[in-house]
Amino acid sequence: LLTPPAVGGAIPMSSPSFDINRYTLLSTEDLAARIGYQPRTIRNTWLGVRLFAGIHYFRLPKARKYVFLWENIVRDVLNGTPPEINIPMANGGVARG
Repeated sequence: LLTPPAVGGAIPMSSPSFDINRYTLLSTEDLAARIGYQPRTIRNTWLGVRLFAGIHYFRLPKARKYVFLWENIVRDVLNGTPPEINIPMANGGVARG
């Protein structure tokens, strides 16, 4: 499994405190149905931009399938950008990284 960067208070999947049983696991097709996008859109435009490996999804060993963690997607993507990703700008605004 991939180890995520320390963003959004995520617990690395390799951490002993990471409990996969606390998460709703979704395939690309299941996630697409829940959020109203095509599976291809998720794979081609969301991965690495809105969804990050080890935080929002992981890949199964020796498989081409993605497994998404629904609770992390709701927390970080659907409910807005986490505050620690906002970058302060000189004019007083913020850039949502």
